Amino acid sequence: MRFVRQLAGSWGVLTCAALLDADSADTTTGPVSGGRWLEAVTAGRRDRSRRLVDRIPRAPVDELESKVTAANQNVKADFARLQQARAQTRIERSAYFPTLGLHAGATRARTSVNSPLYTNARPTVGNDFVLDADLSYEVDVWGRVRNTVTAARASERASAADLASLDLSTHAELATDYFTLCGLDTEQALLEQTVADYTKALQLTQALFDGGAAARGDVDQARAQLESARTSATDIRLRRAQTEHAIAVLVGESPSAFHLDPTPLRLDVAPPPIAAGLPSELLERRPDVAAAERRVAAANAQIGVARAAYFPVFDLSARAGFESTRTSNWIDAPSRLWSVGPSALLTVFDAGLHRAQSARRTLATMSRSPPIVARCSPPTRRLRTIWRHCAIWKRRV
Repeated sequence: MRFVRQLAGSWGVLTCAALLDADSADTTTGPVSGGRWLEAVTAGRRDRSRRLVDRIPRAPVDELESKVTAANQNVKADFARLQQARAQTRIERSAYFPTLGLHAGATRARTSVNSPLYTNARPTVGNDFVLDADLSYEVDVWGRVRNTVTAARASERASAADLASLDLSTHAELATDYFTLCGLDTEQALLEQTVADYTKALQLTQALFDGGAAARGDVDQARAQLESARTSATDIRLRRAQTEHAIAVLVGESPSAFHLDPTPLRLDVAPPPIAAGLPSELLERRPDVAAAERRVAAANAQIGVARAAYFPVFDLSARAGFESTRTSNWIDAPSRLWSVGPSALLTVFDAGLHRAQSARRTLATMSRSPPIVARCSPPTRRLRTIWRHCAIWKRRV
C-alpha cells in the first residue's frame, strides 16, 4: 500500500512539473549582468490538456483542468487584482501628459466699502462672468514621474505573475489530488481483493477448526486479519470521498453533486523521464520567481521616486479665457485674459521625512531579494524524492 501511495505521489508531482513546463509567463526581468538587467524569455504557452494526455491517458483530469481557470474563485479574485494594478499603471502614466481643465462661472457679489480695493467710481454690487481654460504640466526633470510609472508597471507585471502562479498552483493541486484519488482507487481495489481472500481464508480455517485440524487461535487470527482489512477499506473510502470533495471545490462545483468514477493506476506504465536540466529550467519558468523579481524592480524604482523628492518640482501652468461684468460683451475680444509661467516648489524642511522614506524603500528592495534565492532549494529536494520513488518503481514493477 505504501508503494502505491509513493507511485501516486510521483505521478502527481511529475504532472505538476509538466504543467509548469507547459505554462509560462511573459518576458521576465532577470538578474543583473554587466550592470544591465537581462530579459529572460520563457518558452511559449502550450496546451495543458495535450501535455497531460502525452504523459498519461486520463481523459477526466484533462476535462477537470479545463474548468479550473474559469470556475475557481481564487483565480477570479487574483484577476481582479491584476485589473486593479493595470488601472494604477494607467493612472501613473497620465502624469506624462498635461492636465487641461475648463471652468465657467457667473457670480454676483457686493464689495465692502472698507475693502482696500474699493473705489468710489466702482459700484459696490456687480457681476462677474468667467469662462477660461487651465493647463498644468509637471516637467519631469529629476525622473519622479518616470520612476513612478516604472514602479507601477513592475507591480502590474508582478500581479500578472501572481495570477499565473495561482493558476498554475491550482492546476497542480488539481493534478495532485486527481492522482492521489487514482492511488486511493488502486488501494481500494487491492483491499477489496484482500478482504475477499481473507474471507476465504477465514472460512477455510473455520472448517479446519470444526474438523479438529486447527486451533482456536488460528481462527481468531484469521478473523482479526479480515476485520483489519475491512477497517482499512473503510478508511480508504473515507479518504477518497475527502479527496473527491477537494477536487469539487477546485473546479467550482458542489461536493454533494460531484462524483468521479474509480480509475485505478496502471502499475505497468512507467513515469515520464526527468531531463537532467529540469530543476533549473523549472526555476526559470516559475511565475512566483518572476513576481519576486518584478517586485524588486518596483522597489528599486521607488528609490528613484524618493530621491527625486530632494529636488524642486517644476510646473508649467497656463490660463486663457474671457471675463466680463456683463453677458453682452462676455465673449468679446476685449474680455480676453491669459497668463502663462513656470513655478518651482522645494521642500526646505521636513524633519527627515524624505530621508526616512528613501531608507525604507532601500530596505524594501533588499528584503525582497532573499525570497528569490530561497525558492531555488525546494525544486531540487522534491525532484530527488521523485527520483527515489522512480527507482523503487523500477525495482518492483
